[in-house]
Amino acid sequence: MQGAAPVQRPSWDWRPNPDLRGRVALVTGAGRGIGRSLALALGTMGARVAGCALEEDQLGETERLLRERPGANEAGEPRTFFQRCDITDEDALSRFVAGTIAALGVPDVVVANAGVTDPDHRRIVDLPLPVWERIIRVNLTGTFLTLKHVLPPMMSRGSGNVIVITSLLGQRGYGKANDGPYCASKFGVEGLVEVAAAECSPYGVNINTLFPAAKVNTGFFARLPLRERESLEPPSVIDEPALFLASLPPGSLTGEAINGKVWREDVNYRRKLFERLQRTTT
Repeated sequence: MQGAAPVQRPSWDWRPNPDLRGRVALVTGAGRGIGRSLALALGTMGARVAGCALEEDQLGETERLLRERPGANEAGEPRTFFQRCDITDEDALSRFVAGTIAALGVPDVVVANAGVTDPDHRRIVDLPLPVWERIIRVNLTGTFLTLKHVLPPMMSRGSGNVIVITSLLGQRGYGKANDGPYCASKFGVEGLVEVAAAECSPYGVNINTLFPAAKVNTGFFARLPLRERESLEPPSVIDEPALFLASLPPGSLTGEAINGKVWREDVNYRRKLFERLQRTTT
């Protein structure tokens, strides 16, 4: 399988091993793909991880993998909280967030990752209304509900990092034919995050988006031939910039849309991000 090229690091560059011990990370869509990879990455750095998804068996596998990592049972404290949850069901999502707080504490890191697409990639004129409505409801409304319920306790505490997983197809100039509802939902998410970042900045909560800018070997491409799928980037492709965003100090870098591909390949891109971060913390 093709993997991300190793990042060449000058002496000033960020190192991908933040200490997240004592932190609580909440991940939606944690049952597989990018969500599972990010949950495992956060757990490996010491975070206590809460995760939700629709598929209980996949969610259970993610939790098992987390519990098997070194140091999972240190200090005798709960390390995970996993629960089946439909993020478009506000009552269910509210219960999941409340359960996370009761079991692990107020989240320090939130990864809003859950999302769906139209696997048939139909034109707008051929798209059934229920397909449009489902994609908008999961990707956009689900993100809105996630923010609505995770932000109040983070704002009250005065700190936190929210990472919303989006797509290159949600960036201006990258709309793609036959992906109308997915593009519209991700454009909407980018606008929603811009507003949320402005609203939460006075409370020390950073909210940023992150996207791979590459095809990733997840369920989105399950219909591709096996050989073609094996040539795609692995789900771990954005682990590193996600860990960077998860470790930001309160009230620092916020309202950014982070391109995972450029992060990996362009040292000057990372330098500019770090320079902006330094200006907010000095």
